[in-house]
Amino acid sequence: IANTFQRRLLGCIVIAYLITSSFTLILQNGMAKIETQEIFTTAINDVETDINGKSNDHLLDIAKDVKEEYENDPSASLMDLVNQYGIVEINVVDSDGIIMKSTESDSINYDMKSKEQSKEFVDVLKEKDSFVQKYSPRGKDSSEWRKYAAINLSDGGFIQVGYSAEHFHEILDEYVVDFTKNRHVGTSGFVAICDETYTIVTDRDGYLGAPLSTIGINELPDEMREGKTSTELNDAYINGAKYTYVFKFVEGYCIIASMPEAEAMFMRDAS
Repeated sequence: IANTFQRRLLGCIVIAYLITSSFTLILQNGMAKIETQEIFTTAINDVETDINGKSNDHLLDIAKDVKEEYENDPSASLMDLVNQYGIVEINVVDSDGIIMKSTESDSINYDMKSKEQSKEFVDVLKEKDSFVQKYSPRGKDSSEWRKYAAINLSDGGFIQVGYSAEHFHEILDEYVVDFTKNRHVGTSGFVAICDETYTIVTDRDGYLGAPLSTIGINELPDEMREGKTSTELNDAYINGAKYTYVFKFVEGYCIIASMPEAEAMFMRDAS
């Protein structure tokens, strides 16, 4: 009887140990993923702030200069100003949100309030003197992406300037290339930025101008292919080591934060 009892007791202890170990593994695995995602989010947000800051400041400075030149001489050619400042579009909008002058003839008499993208300018500039919108599809033609900035005119209404995707990246690429030079994720992770062709545009470890496959991303995740941000952990192999990464699209660029899986899961493995 004693032997039978001890065998059954041992069986119960083994089962309890296995259940407890499995639960601990699942719990630690989940916690490690959450902590890794938080580290990635912090790194990506820092880079996003840098990119937005540079692009917003640059375009707003142009909007201020264009406003000054236009108010000094309202009869000046808007096309001359477009060429002078290396932008693609200038619109002069009245206080009702109607475009009165434009470098694009089909934009004249367009009601800015008719689409959400353009209506944002009318709404924001009632309370603020200037506004820079994120890189996004145009309200008039959603197939085309542009970045706009606008500033109120002294006599009412506002003047709006815009970059096309090509102009925008020509200006921003010179800043983006250095954004991740000395930036780390965790101890041995990294941040990389690629453009719309999935070519690396950051100067780190000699990867500038290389395809994403250089950092182990051979098959693009569906979200990345569709230009959507993903907070789910994805896997890649770099120099034989397994890495985990997430990505976010900002101003037409894809920011990738990655670190070795061994580092990301260190506390789980230690536990």
